[in-house]
Amino acid sequence: MQRQLFIDEYDNVVAFIVKAEFNIDENRYVAIAPVDDPGSKTYIYKIDIDPYGSESITMPERSELYDAFKAYEKVKNDTLQ
Repeated sequence: MQRQLFIDEYDNVVAFIVKAEFNIDENRYVAIAPVDDPGSKTYIYKIDIDPYGSESITMPERSELYDAFKAYEKVKNDTLQ
């Protein structure tokens, strides 16, 4: 699994393991877990791209969460088979 560094809202560098990246329609999502506790909760974020091509992650809209978690579960199950 890929390790990725993110900067949190307090400008701290935090390391996460990227468990999966997946698409729903034209939207991209990433499933991540903390490096220091990869068995803990998995967090789903939406990948946004600004006009300059830089990526950032944001919380999905509440209306997107169910579909995002279902898509992650499908990717996870397909990977295990």
